[in-house]
Amino acid sequence: MLYIDIEQIIMEMGESELIRITNPDGSSINIEKVESAANAAESLIHAFLYGKYKLPFGSGFDLMVSRICIDIAIVNLYQMFSKSILPPIERLRRKAEAIELLDIIARGQIRLGGSCICLINDESILSNIKIRKFGEEKLDQFQQFRS
Repeated sequence: MLYIDIEQIIMEMGESELIRITNPDGSSINIEKVESAANAAESLIHAFLYGKYKLPFGSGFDLMVSRICIDIAIVNLYQMFSKSILPPIERLRRKAEAIELLDIIARGQIRLGGSCICLINDESILSNIKIRKFGEEKLDQFQQFRS
């Protein structure tokens, strides 16, 4: 788990609830299920922010990333591993707000801070094969070539 740890999830929802969702017949938290839900949340964060920031974030990332990841991961736990227990409405609302915030960040209306946050140059064009950066000068040369 890159942006959160199990202790943060336990503090947010309580150990007994986490056991109830991840290991209903047991007496301990199923760590693998928690990691799976957190990894899915981190993948969603990366999907929104790919091309805007260098990913994955290293240490020193904006605390907003952790908050978003926690809110998404908790609902993931309910949806992935507990078909009979519905997530509380408040949790669903927080996940929806986290996804909305990711969209706002991806559109550049809000920028993340933190010592490890590196914005990718706004003048870059990214392909899905590899990062290819074309600055204004290269784009002008291409336009002249096409003319």
